[in-house]
Amino acid sequence: MRHVPALVLVLSLAAPARAQAPAAYQPGRIETALLPATANRAYKLLAPADLPAGAKLPLVIYLHGAGSKGDDNAKPVAETLPALLAKAELRRRFPCFVLVPQCKDGTTADGRPNNWVNWEGQKDNPPAKWEKADAQPSDQLRGAMLALAEVLQKNQAIDQDRVYLTGLSMGGSGAYGWAAWSPDHFAAAIACCGLGETAKAKQLARVPLALFHGSDDPAVPVQRSRDLAKAVGDAGGRVKLVEYAGVGHNIGTTTFTEKDYAALTWLFAQKRATPPPVVPVGKEAVRPAEAEFFDTQVWPVSARHGVECHGELASGDTPRVRR
Repeated sequence: MRHVPALVLVLSLAAPARAQAPAAYQPGRIETALLPATANRAYKLLAPADLPAGAKLPLVIYLHGAGSKGDDNAKPVAETLPALLAKAELRRRFPCFVLVPQCKDGTTADGRPNNWVNWEGQKDNPPAKWEKADAQPSDQLRGAMLALAEVLQKNQAIDQDRVYLTGLSMGGSGAYGWAAWSPDHFAAAIACCGLGETAKAKQLARVPLALFHGSDDPAVPVQRSRDLAKAVGDAGGRVKLVEYAGVGHNIGTTTFTEKDYAALTWLFAQKRATPPPVVPVGKEAVRPAEAEFFDTQVWPVSARHGVECHGELASGDTPRVRR
């Protein structure tokens, strides 16, 4: 028998594994000086496996749970949805871009744990008692907003009428908060076992919502999702609540894989019905007060990009941007 060098044997055995490995998320970095010093500059982005010339494909934003906080720019993409969307089978079935920002670990200036949404009483109470969010987005969510703005600038193949917002646990709360602050920018949202505010039902009613929750969740009471779904429905919104009987907090895999990826099939079928109105940059729009940062600082970044790189000007040479 001919002797095969050990190194050659190892490489030959490893080659198929490399070929079958899921596509890698590429690191991105927020460049704008608008980013709060306490937020992450790093994010991960997955591009479609195949992007025909002139094609426009959706963007999925995923906000991770508390267990993936940090600055390694790695843990969030290992959570269920980002990992699924990187698999070859799902890249063929649901071709899209995937943006995964990361919430930093640590605390806010007033001692509350960093979160996509900052809550009154957050420092001294369990999540079940977090009922009222701060009036402005947290620094961590501002970082995610700026990451989105820069990704949209750099990837003209993203269909801005199919930007989908998703999140799990802490990220589900973030999805509710972001959707309420900027409802006209999203085609749909999925939130798993998150905390929402019924007081923002009117804003959330402008975004098709799918809520998922375990009936025995010990961390986030399922009643929060029940109350929110009712309030959004009463406000005229398109909302569905899927409740898993006898299940606790860890529902990510079930949510995104059951019934032949039914949740993803629903998500990718949504399209923003009416683009937000175009208003002059810097001018006050008729928007919830909580949206001020997003409207006056984040989206003008996109407007400046249009002017500087594409020469797009509205009448009167005033840069304009969709809101």
